[in-house]
Amino acid sequence: MNALFIIVFYNTLIIVFILFSAWLYLMYKRKKHMNSLLEKMSSSYAKFAMNNQAQMQFEKRKREWERKHPIKALKQRIKRFFN
Repeated sequence: MNALFIIVFYNTLIIVFILFSAWLYLMYKRKKHMNSLLEKMSSSYAKFAMNNQAQMQFEKRKREWERKHPIKALKQRIKRFFN
């Protein structure tokens, strides 16, 4: 009985260690992914937000999209209003 308990305990310990390692790995990958997204967004912001020409093009394309998809545009406006 005691030997069976030791076997089950060690197997459980190994499984918990593997799960913890997988969790740490996934958290690390998620952090790297979020950092890369943040880097891309900040470079994109620096490229387009300060450029009036690009901003005007974006607004023009946004208006065109809203004309083509009025229902989706209305849904987005409602979401933006409540968020």
